[in-house]
This record gives sequence, C-alpha cells and structure tokens, in this order.
Amino acid sequence: MPAPLDDPARAALLVVDVQRGLDDVDHWGARNNPACEDNIAALIARWRSEGRPLVYIRHDSVEPDSPLAPEVPTVYQRAGWTVDAVEIDSAVTRLAAQEFGFKPFHARVVHADGRRYLATTRERYDLIVFDAYGSASIPFHLVTREAFALAKARLEPGGILALNVEAVGWHHPLVESLGSTLRTSFAHVVVVTRAYPLPPQRTLPLSIRTSPVLGGFDTSPRTHRLATVSGL
Repeated sequence: MPAPLDDPARAALLVVDVQRGLDDVDHWGARNNPACEDNIAALIARWRSEGRPLVYIRHDSVEPDSPLAPEVPTVYQRAGWTVDAVEIDSAVTRLAAQEFGFKPFHARVVHADGRRYLATTRERYDLIVFDAYGSASIPFHLVTREAFALAKARLEPGGILALNVEAVGWHHPLVESLGSTLRTSFAHVVVVTRAYPLPPQRTLPLSIRTSPVLGGFDTSPRTHRLATVSGL
C-alpha cells in the first residue's frame, strides 16, 4: 500500500530562488537577512544526511535589466572579473548548461586536469579556487606541496589561493594537514568557517585561503582574473 501524501517521510525540501543575482545591492537595496544562505545550507545538509529529496527552483526573469535574467552578466563580471573554469569532465559542463543556467559568457571553460592545466598554462590570476574536495573524495595530486607551488607560480603578486574543504571543526586532521602543507609555499594561511560558533557533530565547509601578502589583494577597479579548478 503506498504511503499517504501527508507522510513526513516523503516530504521534499524546495529551495526557491537562491541565486547570486539577489546579491546585487544596486538593484535590490541592502539585505536584512545576512544569515539566510548559512541557514539554507544547514537545512540542505540535514535533508541530504537523511536521504530526502531536494528540489531546486530558479527564477529566470523576463525583464532584460533584471539581475535574474538568464543573459545578464553575473555579479563578478559586472565587478570586472574574467573567469577561467577548469573542469576535467565535459559532461559536468553540459549538465551545468542544461540544469543550472551556465552560459558560455559566464566563463572560459577548459576541459583538463587541474594540476596539468596549472603546469602548462602561461596565464596568471588574481584568485585561484580549488573546488575539488568532496567529503568522501580528496584528489591527492591537488593537496601536495608541488600542487600548491604550481598554484602560487600562477598567481599575481598578492594573489589568493582558496580551497573549499569539508571538515568537522577547526582541528580536523584534514584542516591541520592542509594548513601545514600550504605553509611550505605561502607565508599566510587562514581558515574561514561558513558558520560560527561551530555546531557540534556537524560537517562544515571550510575555506583555506592563502596569500603571499595577506591583505594586499588589489580591489581597485580593473580586470581581475579568476581560475576555478573543480570536478577532479
């Protein structure tokens, strides 16, 4: 016999209009809910941990000047950034276009292994993001001294290497090991949590940011270069 429609075990979580376009202060005005994304992330994490269904709904505006219009440049593009996205699996790029609104003008996509790209490219970047570390899968060739030295060699003076890492608490072995390895190439290593105080027994995404000159990052109006390495 099928479960009734009001069975809580069958409930799905609907995540509606959680989009970067809503961060456009010039268009919408200042927000009054700065903790919104963290609260949503906590709900999503709890829902996933219980194996329940998630449904994401995106707002595509028909107004051409709306930050939520599909063809409007992203927030980072309007701030003067250009982006190179390095993705090893072309199927991920196709899925991003089909399901998440990725457009060719959002970034220049390079289908390659991230470390090999860093070893062969002549490009230099203001910011490099390693977004390839899942909670159950750490690509070992992107957590070595050699990998971090390659990233540093591709940074402009004062540039930043950012890592998106999932760990439980400040002193998780993964965080401490990464910090020790990063210090072989960078003078400054900072761990930034997305939620504080740290809830007990909860996995949190942490970001390790490194910079040869902490606080020396140039934010003046000009074209900045960003490389994101993911899906490895």
